[in-house]
Amino acid sequence: MSGPHPLTAAPAVPAPAPGPGPAPALDDLDRRLLQALSEDGRARARTLARRFGLSESAVAARLRRLTSTGVVTGVHAGIDAAAIGRPLQIQIRLRLRPGATATGVEQAAARMPAVYAGSVLAGDHDLELRLACRDTAELAASVAELRRCGAAECQVEVVLRGFLYPLPVEPLTS
Repeated sequence: MSGPHPLTAAPAVPAPAPGPGPAPALDDLDRRLLQALSEDGRARARTLARRFGLSESAVAARLRRLTSTGVVTGVHAGIDAAAIGRPLQIQIRLRLRPGATATGVEQAAARMPAVYAGSVLAGDHDLELRLACRDTAELAASVAELRRCGAAECQVEVVLRGFLYPLPVEPLTS
């Protein structure tokens, strides 16, 4: 398979996980900044300050607050998996064995080189993982490891093409 598929690199410094409780209050400027970051995560505070008619320090302070409160969770790089020797893109939905936990499988998946993303689900399946494999042998080994650590069923699907859209940040309504 060819063509770019975004792999998500871990942020250099992970933001703190949002704790329980209410979401932070966001004003229209916060929302406009978030929309700008969603469209270009590499935008600098200076560029954003000019765009929104603010001082660089005011924008930097807002970005720090949005990060420290867990609204901004990181900046990620899109990487062509085929270009780094992992052309086989896979999505696997898992159902767990009785007694197995999503956390246990999640921790095992984090140690597997092919796994780059995942979600804990509510519905027919318990987890969904995204893999970038070198070949079918690595895929088979990954599925075997997932079964060993708690998966009763692995629904394997080949990804033909991936896509990613900016997250829309709705303005406040008065």
